[in-house]
Amino acid sequence: MSQAGFLATVLREWRRISSRPVYLLFALILPVAVFFFLWALFDAGSPRSLPVIVCDQDHSSLSHRFIRMLASAPSIKIAHRAQDVEEGRKLLTGRRGYALIVIPANLEHNALRKKAPKILCYYNMQLLTPGSMISQDFYKTVDALAAGLVRENNRAGITVAAGDAIRLDTHVLFNPFMNYRFFLACALMPTMLQIFVLMLTAYCAGVEFKEGTAGQWLEASGGSAAKAALGKMLPYTLIFFLTGLIMLAVTFTLLEVPLHGSIALLACATFLMILAYQFLGFLFVAATGNLRLSLSFAAFYSVPAFAFTGVNFPVEAMSFFGKLWSSVLPLTYYGKILIDQSVRGASMAVSCPSIMVLCFFILLLPLPVILRLKKIMPDERYRGRL
Repeated sequence: MSQAGFLATVLREWRRISSRPVYLLFALILPVAVFFFLWALFDAGSPRSLPVIVCDQDHSSLSHRFIRMLASAPSIKIAHRAQDVEEGRKLLTGRRGYALIVIPANLEHNALRKKAPKILCYYNMQLLTPGSMISQDFYKTVDALAAGLVRENNRAGITVAAGDAIRLDTHVLFNPFMNYRFFLACALMPTMLQIFVLMLTAYCAGVEFKEGTAGQWLEASGGSAAKAALGKMLPYTLIFFLTGLIMLAVTFTLLEVPLHGSIALLACATFLMILAYQFLGFLFVAATGNLRLSLSFAAFYSVPAFAFTGVNFPVEAMSFFGKLWSSVLPLTYYGKILIDQSVRGASMAVSCPSIMVLCFFILLLPLPVILRLKKIMPDERYRGRL
């Protein structure tokens, strides 16, 4: 090429993008399609009408009243009536319901005589989400029934504990409606974005070595590995930033996640996360000079990232390896910023440490990438490698 340098590399990459639709597919079209798929998946907000098995051994007016109240709970649907506990156990282990609720014999008799009978609830916490929601609605229903008995008869009601000398006054912060869009959207959306950014970056750089065009890539930049890397990055940075803004729009408009913080800070954090993962993609390619290996490392690094961000399992409770893995993921820090600036409504000062870590990724990674690329780009041994 007659024009050498950074601009020439950028123009060369735009031509490659226009001639290879797969680049635009993985940079914009597929990520946006995934965002809308997640919106459709979590549009309900919270699980509803989870099947529950009821075994009524009392058949009194009070037990019938309790079952009606239970059926009106948001997360519970009375799917089966068991004649005895053994039948209920078989239904539960046969996956016919998420919980078995046993109403004991003489429930009404003992309740009216202040003997505090216990209603039993067996629920499956291997499936954490339905188990938690069913148990929560079960306790609320029992408490409501007990309070109703006290009001109506001025007598002791049904309790699930030995006594209630100390009552709880709990307040749910930030997500009082248990809306799963609010925490899953803030985790899954950027998780999917970072996979696309890292994998496509590793591919678009690694394919230069596979096709034997790394020398042409370096020549277009005037022999500068820094200009070669940055010039190749820029078009994808712009496309991915547009994709990231669409992600934020879907999160705060369609999914209706509350925005109590700074949208400008979120846009800045999105841009920094994209840059961090692009440099990581180049790092994998520079380290291996091999398309197949760089894509393998990129997949190993990005795909399980969701499990280490602290959304499902707190980082503080992880093993040393888990904490270490979480600390080297830009997604971990971006997730903190997204949650702080959306649901929590934290000040910008709270998010500044996470912003600084993302900047650290961007400042730390370019030097080893450029030094390594400068060595392998003109090397014939890395030409045509899978």
